[in-house]
Amino acid sequence: MKKIVTLTQYLDEIINWLAKREYLLKDYLQHGLTELEIHHLLNKFPFQVSHEVIELYQWRNGVTAPSGTNSAFAPIYLSSYLEFMPLQSALEISISGLDELSGFYDIDFFCIFVSLGQDLVGIPTQSVFSSTLPVVEINNDGYGANIIFSSIAKMMETLLVCFQEGAVFLQEGILHSDYEKYGRIALQINPEIEYWHKYVKGEI
Repeated sequence: MKKIVTLTQYLDEIINWLAKREYLLKDYLQHGLTELEIHHLLNKFPFQVSHEVIELYQWRNGVTAPSGTNSAFAPIYLSSYLEFMPLQSALEISISGLDELSGFYDIDFFCIFVSLGQDLVGIPTQSVFSSTLPVVEINNDGYGANIIFSSIAKMMETLLVCFQEGAVFLQEGILHSDYEKYGRIALQINPEIEYWHKYVKGEI
C-alpha cells in the first residue's frame, strides 16, 4: 500500500472509506477552487493563512446540503457533526468573529469547520505566510480555545485512523463517535499535543 503523506491523500482516503460504506459525502462536496480563486477570496481577509488551507480548498470547496434536506441526517459531515465550510462561508464567519474573538483570545482565527453545537475549528492566523499552522478548537461559550492538532494534515490522519479502527463509525446512516477511543487514538498519533493528554485523563 502506498504511504499516505499529504493532506489531499488523507482526505481522499477518508472520502473513499465513507463511500464504500454508502455514506456519500462526496456527493455534497463542491468542486475545488483554483489557486487564483482562493487567493482572490482570501484578499478579503486581513491576515495570512497556511498553505494547507490553499491545498484544502483546491481539493474541495466545502459542503452544501441540497435545498429541503434535513442536514442532521444528510451525509454532509466529515466527522460526527463536523461540517467543512465553503471558503466564502468560512471567510464570512471568520471576518465577523474577529472583533468578538479578540475579546477572549490573543489570536486571530480562521474558521474552517463548524459543529452542530457551533464550536469552531480552524487555524490561528499570522502576518506572514506559513506552510502549516496548528488546528485550534474554539468552544461556542467563548471560554475555551485549545490547540488540538499540529496541522490540518495531522487532523485528517487522526480522523482516518479513527474511521479505520472504529472510533468514528456509521450507525443507520449517521456518523457517531466513541469519544474515549477517539481520544486514545488522537493521543497516540499526537503525543506532543497537551489537549489529548488532558482529554484521556478526563480533565477536558
